[in-house]
This record gives sequence, C-alpha cells and structure tokens, in this order.
Amino acid sequence: MQSTEYPLIVYIYSYIIPLLNGLYESEEPDFTEQLNSYSKDLAKEIILDLIGATGIDIQEFDKLAMKL
Repeated sequence: MQSTEYPLIVYIYSYIIPLLNGLYESEEPDFTEQLNSYSKDLAKEIILDLIGATGIDIQEFDKLAMKL
C-alpha cells in the first residue's frame, strides 16, 4: 500500500462511513414504512393474479385462507 493511500482510507473511515450511517438512521423509519406498504401492495397483486389465473371465486379464496 502506498503512503498516498493512507489519507484516503482515514477520510473514508472518519468522515464517509459516519455520514452514511447517520443518513441511514435518519431515513430508516420512512424506508421501513415504504417497504411494508410495498410488500402489502405486492401481496395483494399476487393474490389477485392467482385468483384470476386459477378461476377461484374470492369467497372461495377467503374460505381457503381461513383454513391456513
């Protein structure tokens, strides 16, 4: 490792990593909320696609889901 690389390594560890960590911590609640919302929307879309593909009636699906 060359001696010119040491200042860059020190800069990354002392400034960049704490900065990124702080940004993550400040955005994490919004990210978690968006991820949960996206997951629910995706699950609904998949269920509706499966219902359409199999021809199962929505009431029939509800009965099957209640057994799980």
